[in-house]
Amino acid sequence: VLGLLALSISLVSSTSGSTRCKNQSGGNVDWFILYKLPKMQKTKGNAFTPAGGEFVYIDSDSPTSARTWTLSSQDLYRPPNPLAYTLAPLYQKDVPQDILYVVYNDQSPDRYNGTRNGHSKGVVMFDEAVGIWLLHSAPRFVENLHGGVYTFPENARENAQIFICVTFPATQLNAIAKQLRMQYAKRVRQGILNGDATKTRPDGSPLQGQLHTWTNDETEYRQRDQSRRKTIPQRCQEGQPGS
Repeated sequence: VLGLLALSISLVSSTSGSTRCKNQSGGNVDWFILYKLPKMQKTKGNAFTPAGGEFVYIDSDSPTSARTWTLSSQDLYRPPNPLAYTLAPLYQKDVPQDILYVVYNDQSPDRYNGTRNGHSKGVVMFDEAVGIWLLHSAPRFVENLHGGVYTFPENARENAQIFICVTFPATQLNAIAKQLRMQYAKRVRQGILNGDATKTRPDGSPLQGQLHTWTNDETEYRQRDQSRRKTIPQRCQEGQPGS
């Protein structure tokens, strides 16, 4: 995590735009870390009993003299909050035409029947100059993509959840995609910048690059995995290793 934050601080310019990590007021920040508190039962000994939407928060603009977690007055189930601000383009009814995005989650918003993908969850969202990588632990998030309104999954209320958002220049998109390939992240939804898979950055280099390769790799991996699982019973019958 510290490496991600250091890279963000050293490489992100002052470029403004919608594809940036947003703070509790909707302003741009280089990074934020948000810890959602678990739902707790009321007892005599608890002066504070979270309902499951409360969170503590810290970001790159927090005072360095006292950089500690701060209990927010906001709620993840009701906007405004940093997640609603940051992911606003993905909740618009009209599919954004100026960004590239991928949502991945091994516990997807659709019916969950288990997965052989990596245990990873997140959102990658970029325009031609800058973007975000949001890593988190919440099952079924992001739901209601392009539904016109921000929502947070009710099934995530009971347990604590963590969200780490880092702003990156578009030059780092390929490095992020390589990490997703290594994780074998389960892709839930993706959108291509202006519908053009050949779109380039201002320096002429391909914007999609490894991200496009990762999505192709995922399909190929599933095909190979299905073939491998079909052969395991036969190997066992022959007394050979199953893997």
